[in-house]
Parts: sequence; structure tokens; C-alpha cells
Amino acid sequence: MVGGPEPHIGNRIRATRERLGWSRETLGSRSGLSWGAIAQMESGRRTNTRSNTLLALARSLGVTIEYLLGAGADLPRMFGHEEFSYQTDDHFLSTVERFVDEGLGRSEAVLVATKTKNVELLRWRLGPKVDRIQLTDSSAFYDEPPQALSLYRSFVDRSVIDGTPWARIVSETPWHGPQ
Repeated sequence: MVGGPEPHIGNRIRATRERLGWSRETLGSRSGLSWGAIAQMESGRRTNTRSNTLLALARSLGVTIEYLLGAGADLPRMFGHEEFSYQTDDHFLSTVERFVDEGLGRSEAVLVATKTKNVELLRWRLGPKVDRIQLTDSSAFYDEPPQALSLYRSFVDRSVIDGTPWARIVSETPWHGPQ
């Protein structure tokens, strides 16, 4: 991945808070902290965080203290899954481009695993942005289900270790039926 946030606690707090759609005030209310304290942590001005503060933040955000501290590859327990069907190439491209743009705008790691035809269409549509994501042919992911899970997990683990605040994945499984 090219570029990305500095791997300090504030980036992980902000990324998780934004992922939940919360303001600093909402996080403050749910954690018992002031929004000012949260702003200081997110900006990196407050670097000595007490254990009870870390615990309150972790519980409120639904992540572990280790995740907030960036200790190892401990992953947050916040996963979402969405799906979409498409009928045309343009619908596929516009939907995936919005998803990719949102992820890049948040400094997230982005993986798109799709069929060969769509890989080429996305290279054309995304232009220089394609260099900031991992784009691959999904047939390489789906020889066997455990292999796909292992490849996705490796991508997420690398993303966390690299300090990205979140990882997002587009996955299109190969379809061997009638087109």
C-alpha cells in the first residue's frame, strides 16, 4: 500500500469512531470521556493514556486495547458485510469505484478480487488510483475455500501491521454457470 496514516493510537480511535458513524461527542458520551480528551488523543497531542481510559475506549468502540495500542496484529471485532448485484459493466464499475474512493479517502487498505474481465475494466476506470489498491483476479483466490480465507486474512493482517486504520475488500467469486 502506498501512503497511510502514522500508526498512533489516535488514528485507530478516529478510524473506528468514524467507521461507526460517531462524532467525538457520541464517543465521549458512550465512554465517559470528554470530547476534548478524545480530540487530543486523535490529534496525537495526548500520548500518555491511562489504562482506565484505554479500557473505556476499547469497550465503547468494540475493539481490544491491543488494537488501540497497535500491539501485534490483533484485529478489531468490527466486521461488516454488504453485497450488491449488478447487471451492467457500468453499474459494477461505478459501485466499486465509490467503494474504493471511500476507502482511499479514509486511508484504508483496499483489495479488489474480481473476475479477469472486471480487473481490466477497473484498471481503465480507476486510472492512477489502481496503484494504491491491491487488484487481483479472483480465480486465484477460489481454488479451495480455505485458500480464499487464508488469502483474505493475510491481506487484513498485513494491513494492520502496516498501520492502516481499516481494510476493505471487494470479492467477486468466480461463476461457472451460464453467463
